[in-house]
Amino acid sequence: MTQQLKNLKPARLTPLPVSEVALPGRALIYPAMRHRWILTLAIMLPWAVTSRAADDATVFENNCAACHGTDGRAQTPQGRKIKAKDLRESRLTDAEIERQIREGSRVKTGVSVMPAIGKDMTDAEIQAAVRVVKSFRPAAPAPR
Repeated sequence: MTQQLKNLKPARLTPLPVSEVALPGRALIYPAMRHRWILTLAIMLPWAVTSRAADDATVFENNCAACHGTDGRAQTPQGRKIKAKDLRESRLTDAEIERQIREGSRVKTGVSVMPAIGKDMTDAEIQAAVRVVKSFRPAAPAPR
């Protein structure tokens, strides 16, 4: 075994092209490493997006679906009872949706229509709920 180690030759180091030389404040990425990073990102990015969508759906199901339903149509028994809005028809801005989640909504007479559920949610959960609410909107028609 020691004879085998003695017979090993050091690896040849080839000079890097100018584009591969590290600049101050930047890490040096060898060509082979760059391909590994690209492959890693290509594999992980869809998982991260899918994971986020699944997390968003879970937040919506836990906080909103009892009234608005998992499809946003508000056809649940609780939704029909309190006359919840069909989220497919919502045209509120992100800020308005967030405010409504945090503060609830009232009709002109002051009667609460939607309770303020945001007090029990984190900022990230509220943003997740906003994304799901917006996802129920029909796609805009393609320009002609």
